[in-house]
Amino acid sequence: MSSKIKWNSHLSKQFSINQKVRQGGVLSTHLYKLYINELPEELERRGLGLNIGLEYCGSPLCADDIVLMTTDETEIQAMLNIAYKFSCQHRYNIHPEKSTLIKTERIKTSKQQHPLTLGEKPIKEDQQTTHLGIIRARALPIEAELHKRQLSLLYSILASENTKLKNAMERQMTVNAGNSDSFFSRAQEILNFYNLPSIAEFKEHLPSKIRWKKDINRSIADKWSNLLQKEMEEKSTLKHCKIQILKIHKVHPVWRTLPPITYEVKKANIKARFLIGTYLLQEHIQRFNGNSDDQKCLLCQIEQEDLIHFLLRCPALNEQRQKVFPALIQAIKCNIGQNKWQEHFTGNKELLMQVIIDSSKVRENILILNEETSTEIERISRKLCYDLHCGRTLLHKRMADARQFEAKDPGCKD
Repeated sequence: MSSKIKWNSHLSKQFSINQKVRQGGVLSTHLYKLYINELPEELERRGLGLNIGLEYCGSPLCADDIVLMTTDETEIQAMLNIAYKFSCQHRYNIHPEKSTLIKTERIKTSKQQHPLTLGEKPIKEDQQTTHLGIIRARALPIEAELHKRQLSLLYSILASENTKLKNAMERQMTVNAGNSDSFFSRAQEILNFYNLPSIAEFKEHLPSKIRWKKDINRSIADKWSNLLQKEMEEKSTLKHCKIQILKIHKVHPVWRTLPPITYEVKKANIKARFLIGTYLLQEHIQRFNGNSDDQKCLLCQIEQEDLIHFLLRCPALNEQRQKVFPALIQAIKCNIGQNKWQEHFTGNKELLMQVIIDSSKVRENILILNEETSTEIERISRKLCYDLHCGRTLLHKRMADARQFEAKDPGCKD
């Protein structure tokens, strides 16, 4: 196999490729997947790593990037050992400087803690790392995690009975009152950022450590939830999602109501794409391509393929729709009654679509959701979205196969 490099319309001399895969080659990603796929299969076979329900997700990878995820420190070392052995057997190197360990608060540590190693080299521990160009960190932003630790240190100083430490604190607060680099000035800025009492107030009335941690964690979560919600309000793809319930450490009903069953997780994945606006319909594809004139549904060729058309109107998907719709309508009627159904839902496709995508966003004077009703509507709408997705995918595949068959034999048409 050989290759050339094109730069400013000029081609380099031809050179041979003796290892790795061709840069930018059509088959390169598929060939590398075949090469590396035995590693995640081995990890799954040994039962190492995280699972969502019965779905294994302990070693997600993309190209030559892999993430090993577990809640057990002993288990992560076993996974690292397998990854290192696999690299030796297949004659490639894992870059030690690009390998990072991120510990969360939920990780189980052994009594005798040893540094985690990759081969003979220790793995560096950090608060975040970059994977596929994206910063991977904990649920809270790294800035918030640092704030928690700084405030934890502040509490230890305030609660200390060491006279020398107390005197040093008083001197620092007096001498460096206007110094932004001072720890206590920075701590006061953090307290102000989260609308917490000042250092002086805490000196007068210092709560218990448990109360302190509870108040600090709540204030930090509330602050970053508000910042997150403001950012989400600007995202047009989230217009069907009730942003007010999306908070730090809180789970959306699409996942909270999910049973630990692999098949249901797959359904929820599809519904979540509708929820966050990443499920691509013909409307989105043509808009991305810059062709706003041809957004018709490829299945029925009647009208624009948008969410309402896909979920409620497309005649090509009536078979899948009719298997689930009666149960959804019955669940809504049981919740609000026949009269309110007639008043609010008759002819109102937008409202019905909203119930399917995120029923929590429907006004409470229309739909009153308790935990039982929310779980039932989520279960039904999850199945509806998944069945419609499978039906659409199957019909698109049949159409593509038919076009391919006609291209091979133009004279043979139905």
